[in-house]
Amino acid sequence: MRTFTIESSNIDIKGGRYKSLTPLSCAQKVAYRLFKEAKNKRKIIFTIRETTKGNNKNIYNFTASRVRNGEIIINNHNKNQNKRKIKGGTYEIYEELDFNIEKQIFIVHIGDYCFRVYHKVNKYDTERLIVNILCIKYVDTFRDIHQYEKFSVYQSRSELGCWRLCLKTQKNRTQYVKGDKGHDYIQQTFIHPLLQNFINKCIPHLHYNETEPLTHCANTAERENELLSHIDDNNRVVIESPFNEYNLTTKCGYKDDSIRENLNAFSEKLEKEFEIVGNAESIGQNEIKNDLDEYTIHLKRVKLSRKKTETEQVSKKEISEFVLYYNIFVVTKFYNKPMQEQIVFNIPSFLTTIDGNKITKFGTFEKYVVSGNYICKLFEYDIQCSRKFDSEKRCFGTYYRLIGDIYNNLFPFNTLHEDFLPKENIIDTS
Repeated sequence: MRTFTIESSNIDIKGGRYKSLTPLSCAQKVAYRLFKEAKNKRKIIFTIRETTKGNNKNIYNFTASRVRNGEIIINNHNKNQNKRKIKGGTYEIYEELDFNIEKQIFIVHIGDYCFRVYHKVNKYDTERLIVNILCIKYVDTFRDIHQYEKFSVYQSRSELGCWRLCLKTQKNRTQYVKGDKGHDYIQQTFIHPLLQNFINKCIPHLHYNETEPLTHCANTAERENELLSHIDDNNRVVIESPFNEYNLTTKCGYKDDSIRENLNAFSEKLEKEFEIVGNAESIGQNEIKNDLDEYTIHLKRVKLSRKKTETEQVSKKEISEFVLYYNIFVVTKFYNKPMQEQIVFNIPSFLTTIDGNKITKFGTFEKYVVSGNYICKLFEYDIQCSRKFDSEKRCFGTYYRLIGDIYNNLFPFNTLHEDFLPKENIIDTS
C-alpha cells in the first residue's frame, strides 16, 4: 500500500497522511476532505506528494470540480491516468498501473479492484482463447482490506471475441456455463468492457502457459459452487419495465420467425418511453486478423433516460436512467468466409443501471437488467435457429448462423446514425 500527503491546495490546506493503492484513488479521498472543508467552493486545485518508503517522492496534480447533484469530477493532469467521476459515493476509474511486456506484468485499476492479466491458456480448448486473471480488491475508507481472487475468462465465438467469465462444471467439462437462462444468460457472465479492453491490449504480448491447469474455470466442487453462486446471484438481477415484460416472452436466439416483428415492436416502445442522454461514448476497440477471421469490434455505451410526462407521479419508483453497452462489429471475414462487402453490425450487449455499472471481483457487472432477446449476440448456434431461417448466406463454419443484422435499426441505433463510424476514445489506453 502506498502513502501520500497533500503538498498544496488553493484553499491553503495541506499535510495529512493518506493510504491508497494509486494516486488517483488517493485524490478521491483528498477531494472529499477538501470539499468538506470548503463547502462553498466549486473547484479545488491540489497537489499530492508520494511519501511511500523508498519512493522518489513523485508529485501528482489534480483539479476537483463539484457539479450538479453533488457529483465530483476529478481531472487528472498526469500522464497515463484518466478522469474519475464520483456520484453518490460511487465512482468509475480506469488506470493502467503497469504494462511491462518484458516482465509480463499487466495490471489495471478499475473501480474498487485491480486486475492482473497474467497468462494465456489454450491447451485445453481448440477454438477459444482462455486468459487467467488475478483480482485484488481494496476498500479506501478508514482502513484497507485486501482480498484476492483468481478467475479465468474465455472468448465467445458467437459474440466474435467478446470475453466471458469461464466456468465448466464437473458434470460437463466440454461446455461453458453462461448461467440460469431463466435470468439472462447473455449478460450473466459478460465481462465488463473496461476490463475487456485491457485484456485485448494485453493479448499480443501475453505468454502461453501450457502447463497451467484451468483451476479457475472450476476444477473442484467448491470452486464450481462459488462461481455458480455469483453467476446466478439474484441480487444482480434488475427487474424494470418495460424490459422485464419483454423478457418474459423471448430469449436471445432465433427460435421462431416472429423475432423481427417482436424486436421492432419493442424498439418502438423503447423509443416512445426513452431518450438518449448526451452522446455515445467510445470505450475502446479490438482488431482481429488471422486465417479464419477479419473484423474490428468497437466497444461503446450510451445513457438512456425515461421521458417525463405531465401525468407522471412524484412517488413513482421506476429507475429513470440506464446504461446500454453495445458493440459495433465491422466484419470482413468470419470462419474463413468473406463477406460480400464490409458489413457493420450494432449489437446491444449489456444493459445496466447507473448504480449497477460497477465491476465485480470476477470482472462482471454488479447489476444487469433482464431484457429478453433485446440483449443478444452476432451469431447463433445452428441447432438453436429456426429452420425457416436457414439460408446459405447465414451459415458460417459448422455451428454458427448470422442473426446480428436484425438489430441494426433498433432503438437507439436508429437515432445514432452519426455514431456508426467510430470516434476518438474517451478512455486512453495508449
